[in-house]
Amino acid sequence: MFSEPIEDRKMREIAMTTFALKNHGGTEVPQPVPRPKIRRFLKGAAIVCIALAAATTVATNVPPAFAAAGADVFVPELSVIPAQGSRPSAPKTIFLNFDGGSLTKTSWNKVTGLNLLPFKASGMTDAEKLETYQETVQAFSSFDVNVVTTKPSVDDLVKTTPADSRYGVVVNISSNTREDPGFDKIYSDPSNTGIAPENGFGSAYANQIFVSSTYARNQAGTRINGQKAYDGDPGHAIGNVASHEIGHTLGLHHHGFTPSSTGQTGYYRPDDGIWGPIMGSTDRVAFSRWSDGYPGDTNPAQDDMKVMTTEQNIKDATSSVGFDSAGSQVRSYCTSSDGTTYAPELTGGASQCSAAAKANPANAVSVETYYSGKVAFVKTSESNNPAAPRELNTTTTSLSANGQLVTNDAPNYYSLHLGKGPASIDVTPIGPFSRLDVKVSLFRSGGEILAGPIDPAAQTVVQTMRSGNGTFVQQIPGEATGTGARIDLDVPADGLYVLKVEQASLGNMNANTAEKTVASPAYGSLGWYTVRGTITQAAPTASAAVPPSVPSASAAVPPSVPSASAAVPPSVPSASAAVPPSVPSVPSASAAVPPSVPSVPSVPSVPSASAAVPPSVPAFAGAPRPESTALKGRQTGPVSAVVGTALAETGAGSAPYWLITGVFALFIGGWVVAIASGRRRGRH
Repeated sequence: MFSEPIEDRKMREIAMTTFALKNHGGTEVPQPVPRPKIRRFLKGAAIVCIALAAATTVATNVPPAFAAAGADVFVPELSVIPAQGSRPSAPKTIFLNFDGGSLTKTSWNKVTGLNLLPFKASGMTDAEKLETYQETVQAFSSFDVNVVTTKPSVDDLVKTTPADSRYGVVVNISSNTREDPGFDKIYSDPSNTGIAPENGFGSAYANQIFVSSTYARNQAGTRINGQKAYDGDPGHAIGNVASHEIGHTLGLHHHGFTPSSTGQTGYYRPDDGIWGPIMGSTDRVAFSRWSDGYPGDTNPAQDDMKVMTTEQNIKDATSSVGFDSAGSQVRSYCTSSDGTTYAPELTGGASQCSAAAKANPANAVSVETYYSGKVAFVKTSESNNPAAPRELNTTTTSLSANGQLVTNDAPNYYSLHLGKGPASIDVTPIGPFSRLDVKVSLFRSGGEILAGPIDPAAQTVVQTMRSGNGTFVQQIPGEATGTGARIDLDVPADGLYVLKVEQASLGNMNANTAEKTVASPAYGSLGWYTVRGTITQAAPTASAAVPPSVPSASAAVPPSVPSASAAVPPSVPSASAAVPPSVPSVPSASAAVPPSVPSVPSVPSVPSASAAVPPSVPAFAGAPRPESTALKGRQTGPVSAVVGTALAETGAGSAPYWLITGVFALFIGGWVVAIASGRRRGRH
C-alpha cells in the first residue's frame, strides 16, 4: 500500500517487514519491527596443504644464524575476568551485563509494549560469572572481539555510520522469568533460556540480547531417568546460550537434526556426547562449536563462520524507526518535502499523510537510523604457509611459545633449529571450555615427515555419582581429554625442522544420533594452545668462515701481490684487459711496482665470513634463497635450485680459485723475470 519515502509526501510502512526474534530452546517469535534480509552461504572449499620441497645448501661452513623469533600469539586472561576485557585492542565488543538495567527505544520495548523495560541482575556467583566469561571468550576466539563485563562506552557498542568499525552487542544476563512484567512476551516459549534479534550486531535498536540465568540454571547439567544428576556448570551453560544468541545477531539460523526420535528437529540437542553445534542446543557435550553442516543437519548450507564475517549490503544493514514524543515506536510515518516527519492520521480506517496530520504537534515523529555489522577474524603472527613458517626460539633447550588456530583448513607451521639428540614437543589447548582438538607432525625442511601425524582420540570426561544404593556414570559438560598431542623423538641430525599444528577430527559423523554424538568434525576445532618442550640445541660450528690458510676478508689478496684496490696507472692493462702481457707498462711514481715491471692484474677480493650461507640449514620451498658473495668486478648468480649444486660458478674462497690464481701469478712472474733479463742482456 505504501512505498519508501523517496519524494515529497510518502508514507513508510514499517510493518512491511518482520524482525525475527531468535530464541534458545524455543521457536521464532515474529514481531512487526524492521528486519534486514538474511544471507546464506555455501560451504567454502578447503585449503590444500603445500608439501615442503627439498632445499639447496651453500658450500661454506658458516654457523647458522638464528633468526629472531616472531612475536608470540596474544592469549586472553582466562583465570580471572580482566577489567579491560579479553582483548582490549579489538574494535568489536561483547558486553556480558550481569548487573541489570533498563531499555528504551529498542526492539524489546516494541515487543513488550513498555517504553521503559527494567530487568534484574543475574544473581550469579563470581565463579559462575567467570565460567560464562570463559565460555564466551573461547567461542569467539577466532574473532577480533573484546569480551567485557564492565559497561563500555556507547561508541564501543553502537555502529553510528556505515563506515564505523567500532560496535558490538549486549548480553543482558538477568534473573527475570515469565512472571516479570514484559518477560512473558520475551520468554513466550516455556523452553526459552535466551532470545535475540537477528542481524542486530551493532544496531542500537537490535543489539540487546536476553539470557535468563534462572532458566539456564534450572536446565544446566545432565538428567538421568528424568532426574537432574549433575547440579553444576550453570556458568558454562549460560555462556553457551549467550554464544548461541550472539550468533543470531550475526545472521545465523539454527542447526537441527533429522530424523529425530525426540522430535527436536529445530535444534540439535544431544543429551551427551563429544560434540554439538553452537547453533543447536548443546550445553551438555564436550565441544560446542561453530558448524558448516553435518549428516542429518536441517540447515546444511549454513557455514557459520562465513556468515558471521561476511558483511551485508548497505541496504540490508540499515533500518529506520520512528518514535513519537512519548518514545513509543510508531507503525508508520510520513515525510513531507520540507523534511517534516509525522504520524499519519486515520481517516475512515485508512492512514493518510494529510496536512492536518502534519499540523498536529502530537503527531511529531523522530526518525532514527540504525546500522548493523559483522565481526572479522583476528590477525596473529602465525603462518599458514609451510614455505615461510613462523620461527620459534630454539636458543635454549626449553621450547616455549603460544599458538592459535584461527580459521578452518589452515594449519600453522613453525620452523625449529634442532640439534641431534632427544627432543620432546607438547602442543596443548589453553584454558577451560576450549573448542580445540589438535594433531601435530614434524618434518624435515625438505618435506620428509619425521614424526606424526600424532592425534590422540578425544574423550569425554565422566564421573561416578551415587544415587540411593546404586551408582551411575555421567558426563561433565564442556570437558574433554586427548585434545593435545606430544612428539618424542631422537633428532637424527642438526638442522632446520618444521612443526605442523592442525585441526583434528574424531570418528565417523554418520554414527552420531539425535541423542548422542560419538564423532566430531575438524570444522570449528579452533582456539589457543601452548607449544612446550625440551630440545637438544644445534652444535655451534667454527666462527671462521674460511680455512686458516686462506687470507681473511680484510686481507683481500696475498701479501706478495698488490692489493686489488692499489692504484694502477691508466695505461697499465688490468687482468681483464685484452692487451698481451708482453706489452711493457708505463712507469709511474704512484705505481706500487718498479717502473721496469709490468703491472700485476688486480685480484678479486675474498668474500666476508658473515656473507656466507650455512650449509646445514636448507631453504624452504618457495622461499627466497640467499645469493653468493659479490666478487670484485663481477657478481655470481643466485644459488642454483637444483639440489646438490653449490654455486653457479667457481668463486673466491674455493680451492680451484686459489690454485688458478697461484698459477697465474707464477706465469706473470715468469714474464717479468724474462723481460728484465732480456733488457739487462741488451745493455751489455
